[in-house]
Amino acid sequence: GLFNGAIVDDNFETRAGRLERLSNLLQYGPRLHRLRAQPGVERRTLGIGIERQTAAILRDNTLRAMGDGNVHIFLKSNSDRTITWRKIAPEDGEFAITTKTEPWTQPKRFKTVEWRDRNPFGMPEPTDGERWGTVVLHGGGNNDEITELYPALAVLPEPRLVHCPAAMKSCQPSPNCQGSVLERLLCKTFSDWKRLEIQGRMKRVDFLTTATAADANDPQFVAPLTIANALWFSGGDQRHLNQLFIDGNSPTLFQQEVHNILKRGGVVGGTSAGLAIMPAIMIEGGNPVDGRPAVPAIAHGLGVLKNVLAEQHFDARAGRIERLTKLMRNHKRIEEFLPFSSPRQMIGLAVEEDTALLLQANRLQVTGEKVAHVFLQGEDPKVVTWHALKSGDAAVINFVNGAYVLEIEEWSLFP
Repeated sequence: GLFNGAIVDDNFETRAGRLERLSNLLQYGPRLHRLRAQPGVERRTLGIGIERQTAAILRDNTLRAMGDGNVHIFLKSNSDRTITWRKIAPEDGEFAITTKTEPWTQPKRFKTVEWRDRNPFGMPEPTDGERWGTVVLHGGGNNDEITELYPALAVLPEPRLVHCPAAMKSCQPSPNCQGSVLERLLCKTFSDWKRLEIQGRMKRVDFLTTATAADANDPQFVAPLTIANALWFSGGDQRHLNQLFIDGNSPTLFQQEVHNILKRGGVVGGTSAGLAIMPAIMIEGGNPVDGRPAVPAIAHGLGVLKNVLAEQHFDARAGRIERLTKLMRNHKRIEEFLPFSSPRQMIGLAVEEDTALLLQANRLQVTGEKVAHVFLQGEDPKVVTWHALKSGDAAVINFVNGAYVLEIEEWSLFP
């Protein structure tokens, strides 16, 4: 109780879960209300995380670090949607924390001129140069809402959908379950998707699955993708998808046809493991060990999002925030794994369960019951800006002054 405007945590970045618990409390306004009995307290509260063998020296409105490690400060803004996370080292000197009030000015109207403005996520660009495809990242759990929305996302009156459930071993062919037997199983298991064809909302819904990696380069196997307007990957284990369909050195025919769906203006998406497979760098696992923060295990993904690191089940499984942000900051590891990448421009996307994040060119939108998170690296490599977007939020990402910025779309009245 020596100061009332901050939440403080110690052993930061050396013990698992510290980043997670501090950020959860900082973002969860109702709990802060109960603790402090002061309405609106969450908007005036900042977070401070202190590493081992380090001290945070606070005096008046200034802060500096002293010792062998760093101090992490988290500042909230933008109607509680955004957290700016700065890492402060002892050599950085003293920082002043102040309020910022600026006069109203005409909102910026960005003119798209560079590829970084047009395509920050690194999506396959449209063949005709106009109609962009859509990538759907679903965090896991209930996806009924996105199933209903999917025909409209294909932007055609009678779209063809390919559903790939190969992330689940039980949905791959086996000696006892193949051919018509497997087809009946899949139609029953994914009856909500098959119903779109029965209702006439999809012209066809075909299931595409295999247990043989060689099929990824078989023209006959991938043929359904060549005429598809929509593709969906169900959940399971993303490592199965990597082993069956991905070649990190020379893209498989399967990968190429997935990209072509987007180039034609179609929609490609997935839930849980189906979300994880979308980026060029796939996070395949990594859990806290011996009480230390999780270290991400990575593999090659489909590459439909070349500049993205992504996490699913973000609200339900411990260690996800730590391993995602650790990978974002590890530029050397990203460069070694993906030599032609731009680590400073990697964008972190994390989606909670029962929620979907829709991406198209430099635009994004959230739908579902919970929250999607966007992590952007600043021009200063020690700064990460964390946006927590609610269902219904829409935003654009632009490249400004050497870094990406997110602009939330809100109603405005122009004079």
